Amino acid sequence: MLTGIANRRSSFEFRHLRVYNCRLMSPSKPQVSRLEGLRSLYDAPYFHGTNSGYPKEGYGAHPPDWKSWLKRLDTQLCQGDRWLDLGCAYGFLVEKARGQGYRAMGCDISRYALVQSPGLRGFLTEADALALPFRSESLDLVTAFDVLEHLESPRQTIREMHRCLAPAGLAIITTPDPCRFSRVEPTHVYERPPGHWISLFQENGFFCNFGFEGADFNLVLAASKSEQRVEDVHQALFEKNPVQTGKDAALALTVRVREGFHACPEGWILGELNELYLWNPHHSPIAVSLKFSARTTGHSGALLVIADGRVVARHEFLSDTAELTCSQDPIFFSCGGHALQLQPGDGRDAGQITVRGIELQEQGIDSEALTRQLPFDLFERYHTAALLWQGLHRKPETVLDFGGYIGDRGGHWADAFDFGLPAVFTDIRPADSYRYLPPAALQDHQFDMVLALDVLEHVPPQERRSFLERLSLLSRRYLLVAGPFCSGAVESAERHVREALQDAGVDTHRFLSEHSRNGLPSREDLLQWIAEKGYFFFEVEGMSTFMWEVLQKTSLILAHYQQYHTLEQLNRSINREPLWKGDGPPYRRFFLIAKQATRDGLIPALPRDPEPAALLSFLLNQPEMISPIAVRRHQDTLFLLNETQKHVQLLQNQVRLLEQHDQSLARRAQTLEQLLQAERQKPLARIAWQRLRNRWDRKRE
Repeated sequence: MLTGIANRRSSFEFRHLRVYNCRLMSPSKPQVSRLEGLRSLYDAPYFHGTNSGYPKEGYGAHPPDWKSWLKRLDTQLCQGDRWLDLGCAYGFLVEKARGQGYRAMGCDISRYALVQSPGLRGFLTEADALALPFRSESLDLVTAFDVLEHLESPRQTIREMHRCLAPAGLAIITTPDPCRFSRVEPTHVYERPPGHWISLFQENGFFCNFGFEGADFNLVLAASKSEQRVEDVHQALFEKNPVQTGKDAALALTVRVREGFHACPEGWILGELNELYLWNPHHSPIAVSLKFSARTTGHSGALLVIADGRVVARHEFLSDTAELTCSQDPIFFSCGGHALQLQPGDGRDAGQITVRGIELQEQGIDSEALTRQLPFDLFERYHTAALLWQGLHRKPETVLDFGGYIGDRGGHWADAFDFGLPAVFTDIRPADSYRYLPPAALQDHQFDMVLALDVLEHVPPQERRSFLERLSLLSRRYLLVAGPFCSGAVESAERHVREALQDAGVDTHRFLSEHSRNGLPSREDLLQWIAEKGYFFFEVEGMSTFMWEVLQKTSLILAHYQQYHTLEQLNRSINREPLWKGDGPPYRRFFLIAKQATRDGLIPALPRDPEPAALLSFLLNQPEMISPIAVRRHQDTLFLLNETQKHVQLLQNQVRLLEQHDQSLARRAQTLEQLLQAERQKPLARIAWQRLRNRWDRKRE
């Protein structure tokens, strides 16, 4: 891959472009050491699958097929344009491009790769991505296919690309999205989600457009110094978009097809997975309204709208409603990238679903509107953290939320920043957000405050102490550790929730299963660690186990049966400014830990409200609106209604056929009557002559 530097004079030179003698760059000793290590890393074993995804028989045995890319790029280039392929490997793309008349060259760190195509000698060279050996504004096109994820400092490489490209030059980048890319690649040292790359190119002077190519995980980025060039490229390189956006210029929501949505004359056919990528480029949340029409060839089924892993709407197809016009309530999205899916739901005869007229309307909202509709459990822990942060005399200016990814499919529902904290977050699961930091990027970083909310119980018991030590190293002043701790009441509440889910037909719940497998952490062990470190702490109790159990049962059952609207209303009624006060033992405890003695040692009690007894009693009795039996009865009623409507439609078709048959018989009777009338009107002589003629014909035969 492209991470080396040329150390020998290249033999090729164009009229407007020269590869310089890189010895003039005079690399320092550490630089040489770095490059030698990279040359060794990308040697023959790499291209034969030792530490890569290449087949054992070698990269050359299964070279990429560049026909599609060459065909599309041909519309954007002119004969003689100067083309550099970064990380060219064996130079297969360079060879194809030169065959079509482009002045193409390639560079790579791997000396092994560069000598595999002797016919390209003079057009492939060794070069360093951090200091490209080309004159400023000397290139018309730079391609980097699956290269940037191999670089420890892609920002500097992007700057070099900007320097070398002509004013109307173009850069085409592909790189895997770690939110979807599951294969372990040891040489991928800088995998980042799409939003990170978009921001990084924009920060370094590029206008950007993007799409997704081939596999679900592959981001394609087109960048140029010219905004118009980027717009032109989008029309040529990327597929048509089924979505119309009513853009507010101040918001500029960008929507791209990630998977599915197959074009047809009537609209867009839905496949097994149909996903849109939504990019909110601002730091404030937005509300997105969705409208579309859907038609099915079947007689029943459903169409689900899923946002970042949550079902937000379910639209039913009945026998007499083969076409639906769907208008979706606003969906709230935080900053960054998000996943919006239209998925065929369960159905006995769903058929093929076609959608058309997809419209998205975005509107800016405040953070409170976003956080109030979150699951009550998330709201309680982050709202409590925000109140504790606000109560400190000298508020921490930098906050890290460790394990703070809340969402699915790469999109996050909210984070600590949306609750008013000056926070970034990290997690072992990548998230497509401005505020996400990969764990590997935390080296040599410290923050005024580190949060670990509902994380400790997911750490194996033997690793919990080392985990707390790591949090301590990342924090300058404060730690906030929260979650359920081992007690009879908490374990009983979690067991009751798991049993309720099993009764509803849910086999497992990921997080509760981890609680059971790892065992809940001990409050005494945490206090012992705090005492050994000589730290100070302040303890806050969360809602009672009784309230948590009732709300968690209700929420998970509603989510399982996709009753999103009811669930959202429940969350809004629970997520209030004062915290709830419980009479029994708490489900969650918050430990605000100070590393040094501080005047913040005594924090006034947080405001509390009594538990909503009437609401909890109502939910505890499992009213018809949320009970699993009622949901099943509703589904059975829909099934019977569909079956009845199908039988009615069948009978109507049979009646229609009988009517058509009767009409046919009536027409035949009318024809016979007309023939009879015509015979009766003929003269008798003509009739007699005809009879004689017939007899004569029979005798002759």
